[in-house]
Amino acid sequence: MSAPSKAVPRGASPPGPGLRLFFGASLLLVTALLAAGQWILNVRTWTTPASRVPLWVDRLGSSFPAATTFPPHANVALAAFALAGLLFGGLVALRASPDTLFDPTPMPPSLAGWHALKRPAGFLPVLVFLVAEGRVLQQASRAEDVSPIPFFIATAALLVTALAVDRAGPTPLPALRRLLPRLAYPAGILALLVALAAGHARRPAVLAIAAGAAAILLVVALRGLLREEGADRAALVLMPFLCAGSFLLFSYGMDSWAWSFLGDEYAFHDAAKALLDGGIPWTRLLSGAGAYGYHPVASSAPPAVTMLLLGRDAYGWKVAHAFLLALSLLPLHAFARRFLGQTSGLLVAALCGASNALLSFAKLGSNNAQAVFFLSLCLWAAVKALERGLFTYWVLAGFAVGGGFYTFGIARTFSLVVAFLVLVYAVRRGGSHARMLAGVVALVGTSILVALPVLSTRSAWVGQVGSTVFGLDLSPEKKLALLASNTKHGALGFLVNQRPGVFTFGPLADPLTGSLALLGLAALVFGLARMARARAALLGSAFLLVVFLAGVQQYEYPNITRTFALAPVWALLAGVGFTAVAGLFGRPGRAAAVAATLVAAIVTLLGVFMCVDLSQRQLEQPPIAVILETAQRTALPDRSGPLLHVVAPHDYRFWVDSLYRVFGVPSSRYRVFTPAEALASEELCRAEGAAVFVMLAVGDPRARERGDAAAEGGASALPTPDAILSRISTCWQGSTMVAVKDGLGRVLVYRALTPAALPYVHSVPGRLVEEPILPSELIEARSSNRP
Repeated sequence: MSAPSKAVPRGASPPGPGLRLFFGASLLLVTALLAAGQWILNVRTWTTPASRVPLWVDRLGSSFPAATTFPPHANVALAAFALAGLLFGGLVALRASPDTLFDPTPMPPSLAGWHALKRPAGFLPVLVFLVAEGRVLQQASRAEDVSPIPFFIATAALLVTALAVDRAGPTPLPALRRLLPRLAYPAGILALLVALAAGHARRPAVLAIAAGAAAILLVVALRGLLREEGADRAALVLMPFLCAGSFLLFSYGMDSWAWSFLGDEYAFHDAAKALLDGGIPWTRLLSGAGAYGYHPVASSAPPAVTMLLLGRDAYGWKVAHAFLLALSLLPLHAFARRFLGQTSGLLVAALCGASNALLSFAKLGSNNAQAVFFLSLCLWAAVKALERGLFTYWVLAGFAVGGGFYTFGIARTFSLVVAFLVLVYAVRRGGSHARMLAGVVALVGTSILVALPVLSTRSAWVGQVGSTVFGLDLSPEKKLALLASNTKHGALGFLVNQRPGVFTFGPLADPLTGSLALLGLAALVFGLARMARARAALLGSAFLLVVFLAGVQQYEYPNITRTFALAPVWALLAGVGFTAVAGLFGRPGRAAAVAATLVAAIVTLLGVFMCVDLSQRQLEQPPIAVILETAQRTALPDRSGPLLHVVAPHDYRFWVDSLYRVFGVPSSRYRVFTPAEALASEELCRAEGAAVFVMLAVGDPRARERGDAAAEGGASALPTPDAILSRISTCWQGSTMVAVKDGLGRVLVYRALTPAALPYVHSVPGRLVEEPILPSELIEARSSNRP
């Protein structure tokens, strides 16, 4: 974090009054075009998805046959975005020297230090590496689970070897006293985040230890780093607060019903629990056959650790990914700062930390979010290795690339992005290609050795390949067409997303970040004549990531479970756009810092709104989640509460039990009945003390579709919801009965509370509507009894 700071971008001298007026008027037009496009595509849907644009907009959009995959009004919005990009690109091209980027200067590694390995002290780690790695290779060649002990010994020996080589070279590593602050800084931020999580989880011992460690580590780190020449003091002080604030946003709502149910993620909970309980031995940690048989076992280790420290409930399980997402801001900031300078580097980290897509995906219990951490780490490590030219950094870059293979599958493609970055900067006229090749060999070799154990799990590759377009049973022409279509839609994902899901509604960037990212793309394209390597590195990396994360998907439209990981890319492009706007008016200074702060504040508010409010109103809420909402709404602080009578289809019993167990609802608080049991069981009518009834509104038809009539005892027709509600109304005299609907008016569940249960009801976050109901049977009965 304390690499020598660079001056702000070398912009041209400030333009005169006339040119400033021209730039200002032009930017107003660009802003108007961006605002119009965002309103047509996205903002108008914030009130109701049925809201329509004026008829003339649809008619105008119908004249764009080239974009038939989009609705007519979207064509108009995309045309407005294109015009805004062209106009802004023209402004960038008009500037005499609008250098908005820095160009990292690669330094080839020195080979002079290799003589250190001839000494006994230098050869010993080599010998240890050869012996330990030999054992790893033996197990991997037999397709056995690689033992973690020789693996970690081999990687440690490899790092020690690189350190020995660099210490004996002409540009040695910093002294240990200068390395300690660099190591203490991220460790102190992690301890700070653990303390925040422990406070929420009510773990006083963990809170006290983590808070003390954070204070000590951050004091040691800042005392050392702030004294270094060229240190970015503002960033060093602000980043702990930025990471902590983002962590609180990422972890918000993890123990709430509103982000409680996506059935696929519970396999990852079970895998993490199995690691803790011994169901999966730690000797299989490096295997690629974890959850679902093709997710690495190691990807379940972070939630296993947080469950051990913070509790085995939903918060302790899911919060692991909030840690990784918050920590990913550190390498992302370091990477962005090398290209964009101090102010924009901080802005990129802030935009990523408030990304609406990441705020939503942080609530997911699967291993998807882990990929974002390794993306940021790989980008930073590659540039760091190129700039410093030390074998230690090349080996660390290999650790970052290889480590990504132990997380969500998309992280494996980051190796190709790193290869592209190295190619852009390593091949240069007059450079020492032989010496640079030694660094590349260290990077590639380390990556392969680190990833080898998980790569040797051959059975896992079937699932990995099947999750791409290459695993589909299609002709090569159709595969290529699908690849092109998904790449196109993925590239536009920061402006328009036609397939919302996973708690995310709308584009994968808020309107302000998306608009700045579009300007950043225009600035990169129209400024290729200057800082060509930096621009090619950023544009090429962004394009490759779009292809890998969106284009190669097996779906007809890019699934958000992969494209969410493009959030750092959109934040980085937005940082380029902000820097380009500031550069039009001269060298960025305090005014740019104030503007960046304002942008970050607005994006934070938009991200929270889109995650917490908009998505909850616009997306279909799983009815099973409202079962949990009922339990949380009627719970006391100690998690006790009235007895819950849950009526759900036969195959939902498993999900009710899983959901309540993970979210800490005691088994003594609820009973589950099938629809047939709800009509026949006397136990349902015995409401001892306070009791709450809750029934899935879709239970009857969905159960019939899945053939659950046999599970219900062979009945030819399952009970209707009205019949069950009528019985509850008769059994529980004086009960309050409601239909619980989402923001779009869809009935999710029916709920009844006895008078004794009413005092237990507490409000919980959400956008649910409760409408009083009366079963149709009761209405007819009472009508027939009228005089």
